[in-house]
Amino acid sequence: MVGALAGPGADVSHQESVQVSVLSAMSCAGRLGFGLLSDVLLRHGYARRRVLLSVTVALMLVAMATLAAVARPEALTAATVLVGLAYGGLFSTAPTIVSERFGTASFSINW
Repeated sequence: MVGALAGPGADVSHQESVQVSVLSAMSCAGRLGFGLLSDVLLRHGYARRRVLLSVTVALMLVAMATLAAVARPEALTAATVLVGLAYGGLFSTAPTIVSERFGTASFSINW
């Protein structure tokens, strides 16, 4: 996809590595941010973790719709940011919900 958007003569390998770096950084930020947000919201009684999981799924839906409409490399980077945040958010909240719902004794089987 990067090669198709970059056009002829562009340094595709550099642009691909930038996309991978952005995805990794945003996944890390999503894990930290959504994990912290989940704990804060739960502690103060504002929302349950399942609500936050719904937010991450909605964010992933927006990210996938953005990816479907990408026409420029800059838009691809924006979509990659959204995908990374949603991916990180999903993988910080979902395991916590599974362990709270089914217990830690069978966590490795359930997750």
